[in-house]
Amino acid sequence: MWPDSKFCWQERRELIMIGLFLPGYACTSYIWEPLEREIYNDFSGKIIDWPTETKRYDKIEDFTEWIIKRISIKRRY
Repeated sequence: MWPDSKFCWQERRELIMIGLFLPGYACTSYIWEPLEREIYNDFSGKIIDWPTETKRYDKIEDFTEWIIKRISIKRRY
């Protein structure tokens, strides 16, 4: 379940539809990338790490804002 945030449901839904994979809160790729390769042998997506070292990324809303800046979401509304 998504916490309340300033992002609308349509943006959240589109993040899900493009295959956003968040296996654990603040989980970096060195933890989940090997697992992902075992699950999806033909994976062709882009793997990016959440910058957990910075002070500002302590809530899921911060992650949502960060990921939206790095992917293209075409708004349909």
